[in-house]
Amino acid sequence: MNRSLWRKAVALTLTAAMTAGLTACGGGGNSTSADGKKRYFKADYLSDLPDSFNDTTSNIQFKGDVMYYTSSNEDYTKSGLYSYNLITGENAQLYEQAQSDGSGNSSWVSGYTVADSGEVYLFVTKNQMDESSVTEDYSDATLDDVLSYMADQWGYSAEDAEKDWNDYYAKDYTDENGNVNYGRFLLAQNARFIQTSSILKVDTSGNIAFEQDMDLGANAENVSCNGIAVDKEGNLYLALNTWSNNDSGNSVSSDEYFTLVIGEDGSQKGRIPSDGYTSRLVGLADGTVASIGYGDAGCELRPLDVGAMKEQTDKAIEVPSDTVSVLDEKNLLVTEGSSVYKYNLDTKEKEEFFSWMDCNISSSSVSSYGVLSDGRIAAYLQNWNSNGNQTEIALIKEVDASEVADTVNLTLACMWTGSDVEEKVIAFNKSQDKYHITMKSYGDGAEEYEDAVNSFNTAVTSDSNIDLVLFNDYSQAINFASKGLNVDLYGLLDKDTELSRDDFLPNVLTACEYDGKLAILPQTFTLQTVIGKAEDVGTTPGWTVSDMKALLASKPEGTQLFWGMDRTSALTALMSLGYNDFINWEDASCNFDSQEFIDVLDFANMFPEEFEYRDDMEDSTVLLSQGKQLLDTYYLSDFEQVQMYRAIFGGPTTFIGYPTSEGNGAMLSLNNIIGISNSCKDVDGAWQFLRTFYLPKKSSDGDSDYTYGFSIRKDDFGKYCQNAMKADSDGGSTWGWGEFEVEIQPATQEDVDQVKDLVYNTTAVSGAVSDDITNIINEEAAAYFSGQKSAEDVAKIIQSRMQVYLSETK
Repeated sequence: MNRSLWRKAVALTLTAAMTAGLTACGGGGNSTSADGKKRYFKADYLSDLPDSFNDTTSNIQFKGDVMYYTSSNEDYTKSGLYSYNLITGENAQLYEQAQSDGSGNSSWVSGYTVADSGEVYLFVTKNQMDESSVTEDYSDATLDDVLSYMADQWGYSAEDAEKDWNDYYAKDYTDENGNVNYGRFLLAQNARFIQTSSILKVDTSGNIAFEQDMDLGANAENVSCNGIAVDKEGNLYLALNTWSNNDSGNSVSSDEYFTLVIGEDGSQKGRIPSDGYTSRLVGLADGTVASIGYGDAGCELRPLDVGAMKEQTDKAIEVPSDTVSVLDEKNLLVTEGSSVYKYNLDTKEKEEFFSWMDCNISSSSVSSYGVLSDGRIAAYLQNWNSNGNQTEIALIKEVDASEVADTVNLTLACMWTGSDVEEKVIAFNKSQDKYHITMKSYGDGAEEYEDAVNSFNTAVTSDSNIDLVLFNDYSQAINFASKGLNVDLYGLLDKDTELSRDDFLPNVLTACEYDGKLAILPQTFTLQTVIGKAEDVGTTPGWTVSDMKALLASKPEGTQLFWGMDRTSALTALMSLGYNDFINWEDASCNFDSQEFIDVLDFANMFPEEFEYRDDMEDSTVLLSQGKQLLDTYYLSDFEQVQMYRAIFGGPTTFIGYPTSEGNGAMLSLNNIIGISNSCKDVDGAWQFLRTFYLPKKSSDGDSDYTYGFSIRKDDFGKYCQNAMKADSDGGSTWGWGEFEVEIQPATQEDVDQVKDLVYNTTAVSGAVSDDITNIINEEAAAYFSGQKSAEDVAKIIQSRMQVYLSETK
C-alpha cells in the first residue's frame, strides 16, 4: 500500500528564484558531494534589518539577491509590499494598501509573484459590506450598544467586552480622523459581504502599471489564490479555488478549481481547468509555467499550455513532493524532511545539497529560502515561543573543513525528524564544541511507510555508525533491547553529578527496563486507560475480562461497551494491555493456549463482524449519557477532560482501565523514546546530549520549553499537579463536546490524587504489542470468528506461531 502522505513533511515555501548557483553550497557535516568528499557549511545571521521587517512580516519570497515580503503597521490598519537587497542593503516599499477603511470593509494581498524584470504582480482581495442586505438602522448606535451586543451574542463579560473592543475591533471602525462608527460594527454582524478581486502590476519603482478588476462569475463569491506565477511572455497565472454562499451567507460545497491566465495588459485570456486542488505554480526553465497537484500517481508537475488552455497531463512528471523549485530543464530542488536535495527528473535520483540541522537550524522554522548571486543560501526563519513570533534571516555558506571545529560526530537515527527533538539537538550543538549530533532520518522522503520502517529497523540493529536511536514506538525499543544492542543507562545515570534515579518517576524507569537494565528513556509520557461511570464499574481501577462481560450482561440488549466496536477492535482492545498476561518478553515465552486467552476470544466473538455506521447514529456523548455506551478510551494528559466526562456520564467516573489479570489496566504512552547503541563511538558524549532532556529547568526558562505530555521528572510532574489546582489566570475556559458544554474549574485534590495514584502504579506501556504480533492474532482469530475452527484450536495455532516469532526476534 502506498502511504506517501504519511510523512511529516515540512511546508517550505520555495520560490522559482533558485538557480544553478546552488551547486556551490550544500552538504553537511556528515554529507558528501557526488565526488565523495565531505562538505561543510555554517550559518550567519543578518542584523540591522529594516524596520518594516517585523513581527507581522509574511509572504517572503527570494528573487536573486532581493528578498520580497509583506508586513503591517503596528495597529494592522495598513500593509505594504517591500523589497530588500540582501547584498547592498537597499530597501524600498513597492506597494501599500489600507487593510481596513474604518467602516468594516477590508482588503488584503492574497498572493504575489516577481517577474525576472523585477516587476511585481499582486492578487488583491476585498471584502465589501452589502448594506442593502440589512433593513435595521444602526446609525445612532453607541459604544454601550456594541458592548451589549458582544455580551448578549458572544457571551462576553462587561469587562472583557470593553477590553476586546478596544484591542481588536475598534480600529476597523475608526476613520483617519479618529471617529468611531459603532453602527457599522453592528451592521457588519448582520450584513452580507461581497468579495471582489483585482490584479495589480507594480513596476520596479513602485508605480502601478495597471489595476484590473476580475470577473470570476456569479458562483465565485469567495476566492482563494493557491499559486501565482508569470511566464516569459508576461502572462500571469493564478491557481484559484472559488465557491459561493447560500442564502444564509454560509459557504456551500461548490468548489471550482482552475488556473486563470491574465495577459500582460491585465486582460483575462482564459481559464485552464484542473481536476482538483493545485498546490503551487512554478516557473520552468524554459520560461513557461507548470502546476503542481496530486493525481492518481501521487504528486505531479504538469506543464500548462496557454495556447490550448489546458494542463498537459500527458507530460506530467511525478515529483517526490510539492515543495519543489526548478533549477534547469532536468533538475529540481526538492525539500524532504530536514534536507534539500537536487532531484534529477531523468534518473529520479537525488543528491543532498545541505541539511538544515547541520546548520543548527530546525527545519520547522524554515518558511522560505533562495539562492544569492554569490552562492549563499538565504533562509527566512520563523519561531513561535513564549516571547512571541521571532524571525531571522540566515545566510548559509559552504566553508573549508579548517573552519569547522574538530568535534566528535554522533549520529542520532530516527524514523523522521521532529521539531521538539531538533531543537534539543540544535541547543546541544550550540552549547559546546566537543560533540556534534547529526540526525539521520529513515522516514523523511520515503514513498512507502513499510519500507521506511524496515530500513530503520535494519539500520539500528546492524549499522555500527549509529550512536543514538530515537524510536518511533515502544515495540521498536523492546526489539532493540531484546537483541542486547542498548547501553545500560543506569550506569550513566548513576555516575551523573546532577541527575539520579530519584529524580525520575520510579514507575517510568521500571517501564523502561529490560533484563534489569535501563534500555531507554522517554522525554514525556501520557496515560492511556478506560473511563467508565463509577456506578457501573466501581471506584477502584482494575478489572478482568469476566468483570467486563458481567457488566455488559447486566445491561439491556444493544448496549455497547465502546462506540463502534467490532470483533477485531474488541480483540485489539483486550490485547492492548492483556499482552502482559500472555507474553514473557525476557525469556521469549508465551501462553496463548491458556483458558484465559480462550476467554478473550470468546468475549471478542460477542461483537458483530463489522460495526454498521449510519448517518443517523447518535453521538457518542449522547450514548454515554444515556447508558447506551458504557466505556470510553481515555488519553490522560491534563486534568480538564475528566470534568467533561463527569458531565457526560452524569456523575462520578473511574479510570477502570483495560481488563487484565492484575494492575490498574492503564498504559503509559511514551514520547520521544531515546536509547544509546552499544556501538556508540563515544558513550559519554551521547549521554551528555541525552541528559539535557532531564536536567532541572532554570527559573529563567519559564514554560517556554513546552512539550506534549507529562514530564518524567518527579518535581516537574508534582509541579504540574499543583498548578492544576490553581485558578486559571484567564478566568477559566469552556469545553464543548457533542451536546455538552462544561466550564472548566481548577482540579480538586481528589482529582490530583486519583491521577497520581494511577500514574505511580502504571508500568505497562502502550505499543509493546508490535504490528507483527497483532497481525498473527487477528489472522488466526478470523477462523474462529467465522466458525471454521474452535477457540481452543485457534489458541493453539496462535501459541505455536507466536513462540516461533518470539524465538526468532529474541
